[in-house]
Amino acid sequence: AHDRGRRDMNAIEVQSLTKRFERKEDGKKRPFAAVDSVDLAVEEGELFGLLGPNGAGKTTLIKILCTLILPDEGRASVGGFDVVKEADKVRASIGWLHGETGGRALYWRLSARDNLRFYASLQNVPPDVAEKRIDALLDFFDMTEEASTLVKDFSTGMKVKVMLARTLLPNPPILMMDEPTVGLDAATAVETRKLLKALSTDLGRTILFTSHNMFDVERLCERIAIMNAGKIVAID
Repeated sequence: AHDRGRRDMNAIEVQSLTKRFERKEDGKKRPFAAVDSVDLAVEEGELFGLLGPNGAGKTTLIKILCTLILPDEGRASVGGFDVVKEADKVRASIGWLHGETGGRALYWRLSARDNLRFYASLQNVPPDVAEKRIDALLDFFDMTEEASTLVKDFSTGMKVKVMLARTLLPNPPILMMDEPTVGLDAATAVETRKLLKALSTDLGRTILFTSHNMFDVERLCERIAIMNAGKIVAID
């Protein structure tokens, strides 16, 4: 069982992390730092909020931590593993959810259960283990009765539940939640916040949660970092 009182290691550590891209200005390509010398530490078992406007660099940072893109400078570790040198071990330690409930997030012509079976196979969860976890997750998200319903017939809130269940299939200790409430109606956003809080409190997961909505992070997070123009401008 996860000991909420034990905070003797950092689940996520970031030191002088930088990622540059190019963009056109006055017809010329100019470099800019989407992530600019960022330092950050998230403790084991913490629900940590990364707040900032669109374009602040939050998604770029979380994609580096998920090993989806490489940093240009600095270093980062997740679960004690280097995101560049030990990317496979990082991927085995995390679940990633992005706030996108459109066609790319789930297979709409499959049922909730079949979606979870498919993603379990992609994540190398053994079939016998997968079935037990799928049953437990459907129960946790109060979806047992809808397990055979096609995802295309779900409300947005139900799709979010399936996405959260998919994220938890490999039983990762660390969750990366990139704008999980974006585009949701008020009632669905409230339900999603409750689910995230339960994942932290009841299941003891470390959660890095990004948002541009102050209400989200105030309601959910133990600590908050504010990001703007690629830099961490405040943290407390």
